[in-house]
Amino acid sequence: MDAPTRQLLIAVQLCFGVFPLLGKVAMEAFPPRTVLVWRLAVGFSAIGLLAWRRHGRGVLPPLSDLPALFGLSLLGITLNQLMFLEGLSRSTAVNAGLLMCLIPVVTCAVVVLAGQERLTRRRAVGIACAVGGVAWLFVQRGASVGQETLDGDLLMTLNCISYALYLVLAKPLLRRLPQVVVLA
Repeated sequence: MDAPTRQLLIAVQLCFGVFPLLGKVAMEAFPPRTVLVWRLAVGFSAIGLLAWRRHGRGVLPPLSDLPALFGLSLLGITLNQLMFLEGLSRSTAVNAGLLMCLIPVVTCAVVVLAGQERLTRRRAVGIACAVGGVAWLFVQRGASVGQETLDGDLLMTLNCISYALYLVLAKPLLRRLPQVVVLA
């Protein structure tokens, strides 16, 4: 992995980690759907520009891939972010941060259920540790559990499922197209 890609991944992870808190702050002034539109516009602009700089006209995928890319954009971006932001507006930043930890667990479950990978003992132990760790953090870090956050927590759980489906379904396209093009 080259240095610019590594730096970009670090920046993305930092943004991913602080977004529950920044999202709550943004939603003090704007409704969730407005935050979604801004996030989509800024994200597409930045990633689209990066894709164009790296691949020029190669940024335009074959027409035959457009339906799959559209479906993936709904799962991985639009619905994913809509459910996350609507959920965040109905829950807490702490709950959001903890629920996001379930994305790798749900992704593993999806690939196993889809028959793309086997559930090994190592994966099962990893899933148990992740779920146990998140549950422990929910209790220890003051996460809210109850009727007042239930709708938001369920929406954010659906967000995790949507993103996991995106990750699994994007795999075939990622083998044929540059990653940054699929993201854009």
